[in-house]
Amino acid sequence: MRALYFILIICLGGFVFCPNTVLADKINGKSTSSQTDVYIKSVYNKLNFNGKRKLKYQVFHKAFYGYLNMLEANKLSNRRYLSICDFSLSSNTNRLWVIDVIAKRVVYNTLVAHGTATGEEFATRFSNIPESHQSSLGFFVTAQSYSGHNGYSLRLSGVDGAYNNKAMSRDIVIHGADYVSRAFIKGNKRLGRSWGCPAVEHRMAGPIIDRIKNGSCLFIYHPTKSYLKSSYWLNNPVRRLPREAKRYNFKTNPNAQNEPALLPGAEEQAVNEEFQEVAPVEEPVDSTVSVVYYSDPTHIAEAKKDKNINVVEIAIPKDQVTPAMKKVAEQRIKTIRKYQKIKKSDKKDKKKDATIVEIKN
Repeated sequence: MRALYFILIICLGGFVFCPNTVLADKINGKSTSSQTDVYIKSVYNKLNFNGKRKLKYQVFHKAFYGYLNMLEANKLSNRRYLSICDFSLSSNTNRLWVIDVIAKRVVYNTLVAHGTATGEEFATRFSNIPESHQSSLGFFVTAQSYSGHNGYSLRLSGVDGAYNNKAMSRDIVIHGADYVSRAFIKGNKRLGRSWGCPAVEHRMAGPIIDRIKNGSCLFIYHPTKSYLKSSYWLNNPVRRLPREAKRYNFKTNPNAQNEPALLPGAEEQAVNEEFQEVAPVEEPVDSTVSVVYYSDPTHIAEAKKDKNINVVEIAIPKDQVTPAMKKVAEQRIKTIRKYQKIKKSDKKDKKKDATIVEIKN
């Protein structure tokens, strides 16, 4: 399958001007745009876990950040539910959360299996290769339910590039399994394993599938650095927030323990309502700025020769490149040309990091 390649070029010097664009630093090791952080933190603080195990905030942050990007890209038709598998945890614990984003509550927190070749009690290896019997990382969109040899099941479409885009052809689905149970753990000292599917208890399969089928977001997390640094959904700036974000005072410190204050007269509004653009914020001197450009091959070759530039390639299958991505790229062609001119004429070191995202046909 023909792929488009997103090339991230981290420039250690120079100056970039991005008009009318709100940018968020990468979430791996850095904070994001203040408004995005405050909103994600506020949603997390409002979550009613109903006495169930609490999901780690850093895992929720990544899942919800990607969820917001997928909403903007019109990837989700079932926006109400966000499902999160935390594969950094022992398989003997409840590590699947199904969250009702609108009601701000955890609907289910239950056991979920990983692949036989992914690890024993803990998941350590991941793959997108057919017959690998390993789990895949990243963001998925739920598809249709069906009845197969594993009973009532749910197909999954991987939308995180080379990390999981073969989920459909690999028959990676959510289904019930006898080896996913407390009884199995008691007799074997660990949960049973699948051939790569996020299998759940038989009694939970029906209720979970009926809620999250037909276009909701599933995020399978593990602290694998190569994935976290290159996932499009985790590293693309969030430019639009749900309409309900208008209710919050974005001057609140996102790291504070208390809930961000509601603005006077604000009322509850559902997350699947209309979106608002994120208001412009002043960029700090050492901020990361993103621009996009359709590159010519010689530009990439020259960039790789520069000792001050680090080039990282992210493969995104052509059928997963959305119109929104292309639109952003087309709008920024002039921006990068301006950047190149400024860099050539600028004799002083502005000490600004710049991230150039290039799309190579």
